[in-house]
Amino acid sequence: MSTNAIIFFQSDETSEPYSSGVYQHWDGYPSGVQATINKTIESGLAWELPRFEADEFAAAFIAANKKKEGDYRHIDTSTMYNQYFDFIYFVQHDDDLGITVTVGHNTGANELDKYTYQCNWSGTLDDLHVAYPNVAA
Repeated sequence: MSTNAIIFFQSDETSEPYSSGVYQHWDGYPSGVQATINKTIESGLAWELPRFEADEFAAAFIAANKKKEGDYRHIDTSTMYNQYFDFIYFVQHDDDLGITVTVGHNTGANELDKYTYQCNWSGTLDDLHVAYPNVAA
């Protein structure tokens, strides 16, 4: 069984056009996503922080982590609510805090059969595993 996640890398927290979405089929629980973001940073495929561009980081994220077809793929922000997910993440870079993450959980589908979510935690990438110590595959 897989833990599906949608991850939005955002250059600007208030504007969806500055977001780039990725679907992660396996290991979408918090510590799994933390590991894949760290692997992306360490891969050298993305700009060195503090430079952070959402679309470029999303491409590097896929390139650094993809092992086979379907496990990681780019998704369009306009269709994300049609894609099933267990977790949803919003990832940004803050000049003072570094990489920050907001975590949401799937709350089901609405009357239009679009998946909905509720955000329950926000903090730094380094604190993600602390906030979710018992959530794993």
